[in-house]
Amino acid sequence: MSQDPRVRRRDRESGQGQRQTRVNLRLSPAEHTELQRAATRQGQTLAGYAAAAALTLARDELPPDIRAAILRLFELQHEMHRIGVNVNQLARHANASGEIPQELSATTAALRAVSRAAEETLGEYVEILQAERRRKARRDGRNRRARQDSTDATADEGTDEEEHEVESQDWFEPG
Repeated sequence: MSQDPRVRRRDRESGQGQRQTRVNLRLSPAEHTELQRAATRQGQTLAGYAAAAALTLARDELPPDIRAAILRLFELQHEMHRIGVNVNQLARHANASGEIPQELSATTAALRAVSRAAEETLGEYVEILQAERRRKARRDGRNRRARQDSTDATADEGTDEEEHEVESQDWFEPG
């Protein structure tokens, strides 16, 4: 079986063997395509991605795409700091000599490229957070409705008991 080079096997914690329990999911073709694309973007198999996503939700952890975006932002921050140091050195040289160094245009181009990458990553991060917020709102709405349904069912049961008590009292009244 040849494996897609973009797909990596996940690292397992020490003492954690191969997964033994199988879970089957039913998906629409659109859902399957969406999950397959997401898994490929993360470099995982579909099954591995689905397991990781389910466990992430169960453990209330950051989803892998958010974690990846945060790591990318930290990398970009480091790169911008490095370029900023170069700009300061170039400025010091220009102030001391009165000449503008040739490296300034290359450093400016690098700064623009990192800035664009940071904007793109921030845009992706915002989209991920907005999607997560929508999912959480839907989940909270379902939980609220389930609690309300449970409360209504309990209230209905209490009403039935009260009506039953009244009927029983009528039946036992001495006449």
